[in-house]
Amino acid sequence: MTQNLLINYKLSEYHTGYRAFSRQVLESIKFNNNSDDFIFDNEMLSQIIYKGFDIA
Repeated sequence: MTQNLLINYKLSEYHTGYRAFSRQVLESIKFNNNSDDFIFDNEMLSQIIYKGFDIA
């Protein structure tokens, strides 16, 4: 998957839209600066990975 190569992370699915975020994650990233469009979820994942949080 191209996204896995670009961000050097292995996820099986990027576009589900069903996600839960811990309070720590939401307080650590600037999700309000993200797009209002369909790329919001990819921006969130990129920020979470960049900050070093695990994704399960």
